[in-house]
Amino acid sequence: MLPQKIVVFGGSSIAGVGDPVGGGFIDRLKRWHQLQNPTNILFNLGVNGDTTNELISRLLPEAALRKPGLIIISVGSNDVYRKDSINAPKQTTLENYKSNIHKLIEQSLSLCPVVFLSAFPINESKTTPMKGWGHTTFYLKKDQEEYQEAAKQICLDLNIPYCDVYSEWLKHDYTTWLTEDGLHANPAGHEKVFIFLKNFLKNLHF
Repeated sequence: MLPQKIVVFGGSSIAGVGDPVGGGFIDRLKRWHQLQNPTNILFNLGVNGDTTNELISRLLPEAALRKPGLIIISVGSNDVYRKDSINAPKQTTLENYKSNIHKLIEQSLSLCPVVFLSAFPINESKTTPMKGWGHTTFYLKKDQEEYQEAAKQICLDLNIPYCDVYSEWLKHDYTTWLTEDGLHANPAGHEKVFIFLKNFLKNLHF
């Protein structure tokens, strides 16, 4: 049985971008969680554009305020984009990203158990480049893979549950589950993540 109070952190995918039908996979999870028990609460604290740097500054105070029994974190994609040029540096270096993952785990465990949720793979043909947010951005699949693997390895080393949506999607023609921007999931994609995450959580023991 899942804890009564769950807090979820991440970026735009956590916030539900791309899913005007169901509000995103976390909102779908929230509805399912409340069906199990009307007193259950899930707080969706996804913020568009958040990198691990922003998340470190807000995770502890925002989570502590809500006294959760479980924290779910999904990060990585916003850390790897390159601004204005495909050769520009990533938003967060790999070493800083690894350090941030360790800090996020430490902060979370000071309150309750934590689960990491991977990103889903991008469609690089649509994300090199992407125009919007007042500038041009480049999301490269090799960057995304490197950062997802880094987070996965840290979680394995520290015995932190890691829900690997990324590897699961690679087994399928996942581009049909993405919006036209190639970065965010469409309603069908959000439903896929919701089902995968729900089943993963049901198999954990808290």
